[in-house]
Amino acid sequence: KPGPALPLDSSQKNCVILGDSVSIGYTPFVSAALDGIEGGCAVQHSPFAGDGGDEETAYGLQCLEYFLRSSDGQEILPKLDLLFFNWGMHNLEPDVGGRLIPGQSGRQSDYLPSLARIVQRLVEVRQRHKHLKLLFGLTSPWICDESQDAIIRGLNVQARKLMANASIPIVDLHAAVVGRCGAAPQKTCLNLTGGGCPHYSNDGYEWIANSTLVPAFKEQLAAVEIAV
Repeated sequence: KPGPALPLDSSQKNCVILGDSVSIGYTPFVSAALDGIEGGCAVQHSPFAGDGGDEETAYGLQCLEYFLRSSDGQEILPKLDLLFFNWGMHNLEPDVGGRLIPGQSGRQSDYLPSLARIVQRLVEVRQRHKHLKLLFGLTSPWICDESQDAIIRGLNVQARKLMANASIPIVDLHAAVVGRCGAAPQKTCLNLTGGGCPHYSNDGYEWIANSTLVPAFKEQLAAVEIAV
């Protein structure tokens, strides 16, 4: 899968959202809120493709270099001002008896090892390019199914610890949605029956963008560079 579709914007800061089909849903609303404003940035999604986006962490690790290249093959990560990234929704399969489809779904136990290697690579680039901000999104809930959501909560615990050790701030999308819709199981979330299982209506994606992501992006873009 290719990385962002468009060249980086030379007239403002550049942000990339690296994520799955849920992040594909909210990216246009993050872009609409931040593009062309003071303290904002041009926002693109990677990979520039539909379906499950960056999929499970093993696939993400395998394809990371492609995700972080422009359509003409140039590496873009050192030139970005902010990379927001998320994995989790595609690592829900049990270790025994799971429905494993490489490039679509992976084991729960495979989540952290591959994510740790992804983070290592990103941090190495951040160390060389101090202007680059990294921001991780904890996975949003599977709001209609408590057992699935329990898996997501467990993966989020692992991710939170990993990001803390790497000095990468997080955006807690899970807490944001649960705070609005209630804990799983719920039949309706963000004005959509079946919303958050795992996708949302456009209104839901817009709420996630404006209530949670846009403020976090602005905060990181305004932050001074730190030595890490």
